[in-house]
Amino acid sequence: MKEPRAGDLPFGPRLAEILSSHEEWLMRRVLSYAKRQEYTRYTSTLVEAWRLSISGLSSSILAALRQYSSVPEFSPHEDTTNDPVAEFGVLEAKRHRSRGVSLFMFLGLYKYYEQAYVELLEHVMPDGAERAECERFVRRVFDRIEIAFSVEWARTPTEHLLLELQDKNRSVTNEKNAFLTVFESLHTPILLLDAEGRVTNLNHQATQLIDRSMAPGAGYYSEDTSGVRSPSWPPRGVKVRDLFPWLPPSAVPVGHAGATDVFECTRAEGGSTRIFEGRVSPLLDVSEKQVGVAIVLNDITEHKALAARLDYLARTDDLTQVNNRRRFFELARQETQRARRYQRDLSLLIIDVDHFKNINDSHGHGAGDEILVGISRTMLDTLRCTDTLGRVGGEEFAIVLPETGADSAQLAGERLRSRIAERSLVTSAGELSVTVSVGAATLSPSDRDFDALLRRADQALYLAKSAGRDRVVSVGTGHDPAAAPAPQSKPFPRAEPQRESATIAADEAHDAMAAASFR
Repeated sequence: MKEPRAGDLPFGPRLAEILSSHEEWLMRRVLSYAKRQEYTRYTSTLVEAWRLSISGLSSSILAALRQYSSVPEFSPHEDTTNDPVAEFGVLEAKRHRSRGVSLFMFLGLYKYYEQAYVELLEHVMPDGAERAECERFVRRVFDRIEIAFSVEWARTPTEHLLLELQDKNRSVTNEKNAFLTVFESLHTPILLLDAEGRVTNLNHQATQLIDRSMAPGAGYYSEDTSGVRSPSWPPRGVKVRDLFPWLPPSAVPVGHAGATDVFECTRAEGGSTRIFEGRVSPLLDVSEKQVGVAIVLNDITEHKALAARLDYLARTDDLTQVNNRRRFFELARQETQRARRYQRDLSLLIIDVDHFKNINDSHGHGAGDEILVGISRTMLDTLRCTDTLGRVGGEEFAIVLPETGADSAQLAGERLRSRIAERSLVTSAGELSVTVSVGAATLSPSDRDFDALLRRADQALYLAKSAGRDRVVSVGTGHDPAAAPAPQSKPFPRAEPQRESATIAADEAHDAMAAASFR
């Protein structure tokens, strides 16, 4: 008869497959017991930490499957401390003992590990002889590991235990110093608060927001010979809003455990304003109970200024500093939609500088640029604050006139044309005078969008230039292209929609003011 070899257990392959494929199940089960029995008050709740312990125990059982040909029972004189299967237990005993964990606490949690493995077998295997043998094997492996670390724990001399604790204390102190070095060296203010919104710790950059005279690390090393901290220490236990009154209430979600929240706030400093983006993250203890929050303040002042500058450049003509073509058409379409929705008057002027190529050829492009700047300034000085001006081509400008009918648009165009013609513009080539041609169009019910209005204004500009330039032409208003400037305009005629009387009165007052500005 063939002698059984180590590893020739009939249930070995099945048990090995179960342990290898259910690591996640075991980890979740043990962690649930640890939380329920409050062992997580003294150890981590990080999933990875529990995964490592499950991996170590499963490796011990798999090693036993390879080493033994039957259930590993005990003999009177066996030394389990030299058993490779129990090696994991000895290592865990040393590790937890150095952390100050008691043997009773360690054995208590260990029993829940064993229970989880037995419950796994009950979970995946039908009741029967095979499951009973697998369970007996697993329990004996756990017994061997338990005896091994109990012997290791009990036989270690007191002096050695003291050395272990001293060594561990030095390690913890070094970790704390490393943390403080990083914490104090960060260029980002960090505030640690308790669950009631009181300060528990501040790094150096955070203390600088309170008192610039504070030196790095002063809070940890500024004690006098009596052990009393210096008055400059950032006060712990003080409500954070008393130290940082500029933080918004949302920055301190007292008693709230949730995902990271982001807020923005400003702080006045020496006549200037600094802008911070704050991130509030919950601080959890090892039992996953929220014990406070961490606030990280990133100074985004320069970023915001750069973003504002880039936004300005993206919508502003670099030369004249008025709206560029893209921004103008964006605003013009918005005004057109508003006018159509509320049945309001809206007009468009397109202005082209007469003989601009001759100016560039005769006086240089520098003088031409100065002419464009001067014209844009004249138009801005003449227009209402509600009007929208943009440079839409090389020497071409466009203006959207809200609440403006055809007659008032003609009058506004004439006013712009005459002021530009009357004004001498100072350039590097001397004082120069220019004229402009203006095409005007007013939104009609048949215009489905701004493009229809634009086409008619372009047509009017073409007629003005064809008729000799230096004039205003309105398409479809009855104005003679060759005629002199139009007379004073009459109030805007328009059909009123059904509105509340207060709204109608306010609109009529606005229209009266708009008409008056063109008289």
